Amino acid sequence: MNILILTGRFGMGHIKAAEAIEEQILTENPNAEVTTIDFIDYMFPAISKSIYKGFNFMVSRCAGIYNAVNKAAGKNSGVIPLYTYITDITAHEEWIAPETDKYFVGDVTTKNALLSKGISADKIAVTGIPVRQCFYQEYAEKNTSRKEILIMGGGLGLIPSSENFLQKLSARRDVKVTVITGKNEKLRRSLEKKFPGVEVIGYTDEVNRYMQRADLIVTKAGGITTFEAIAAKTPLYIIKPFLEQEFGNAKYIEDHNIGRVLWDTAVDEAADILKLIENKGLLDTMRKNMKAITESFDRGLIA
Repeated sequence: MNILILTGRFGMGHIKAAEAIEEQILTENPNAEVTTIDFIDYMFPAISKSIYKGFNFMVSRCAGIYNAVNKAAGKNSGVIPLYTYITDITAHEEWIAPETDKYFVGDVTTKNALLSKGISADKIAVTGIPVRQCFYQEYAEKNTSRKEILIMGGGLGLIPSSENFLQKLSARRDVKVTVITGKNEKLRRSLEKKFPGVEVIGYTDEVNRYMQRADLIVTKAGGITTFEAIAAKTPLYIIKPFLEQEFGNAKYIEDHNIGRVLWDTAVDEAADILKLIENKGLLDTMRKNMKAITESFDRGLIA
């Protein structure tokens, strides 16, 4: 069996999803030949770096323009004969192509959205958004003496709040704060200098380890990050979603009670997070809800 996976570095989530898909395919079919290609690099080798640089700039500095472009793109879909793994809860029109044989989606709400757009039920499987198997493992070194808050900015290094927010969290002696800045080296160096009591991590392939040892993840509402947290059974705290695809993911987090979404930034974020992390009963409920979600998935990725 020869399988081609097309992906792109529009945020690291799509790359991680491709890795997870390849991993599970090879687990189920050890003799399969799987090739993963960044289709932007393949189609536009001379300007791919500029394309990604422009995307990163738009997401981090011009979210309003990005959202407008995202909506407009949904009105013009192409024909791509392949299996499609939708990496957000919202089923945007640009995911849909007439020759697609199967859609793999994160939730039944995504399935219903596709059904409403004319996709037949036999072409849709609710598998969860694909994440690597390491996120499902139990972490043996979990800290029991202090609560741990993991702050993640996504692959672009977008920390979801201000330095004042970090100052308040790191002032608590009974709380350990870890920040993953992704590829934002300038931010990593700055935080290391200003907050010596905070563990600051740059780009890492061991995100699962940090998620599994944490009691709460503070991050943006990315589809891959959300389902990595679900697999790790670590509750989420989302600070004001601002990108179009994040709204549906944030609503999913609220509806399934697997985290808290802060829509109003007038709230003291640090105080709200500390209040949540002290609520053991609520965090335990969120973990149980995450476990129930993973148990509901269809497991076959290439049915």
